[in-house]
Amino acid sequence: MRIGEQAYPSVTNAVVVDSPTEQTDEAQLVDDATVDVKAADPLATTGAETARSLIAMALLMLISGGLFLAYRRRRDAVTAE
Repeated sequence: MRIGEQAYPSVTNAVVVDSPTEQTDEAQLVDDATVDVKAADPLATTGAETARSLIAMALLMLISGGLFLAYRRRRDAVTAE
């Protein structure tokens, strides 16, 4: 279920109970409850912070690997001469 902004500032749950049995006067067949809610941080549940960190680490590893590869090739080229 996707509610989004429609859940603020409150949510009301309504319940209706129906039964084929005989009902008494004390039976409570309809009830509702309203609860106040506050807006959640949208990034708290998406994991965007973790994804950004992983992307940054992967980028740093790629750059480091490229620099190391360039260093090894240059060193091998100088050694071969």
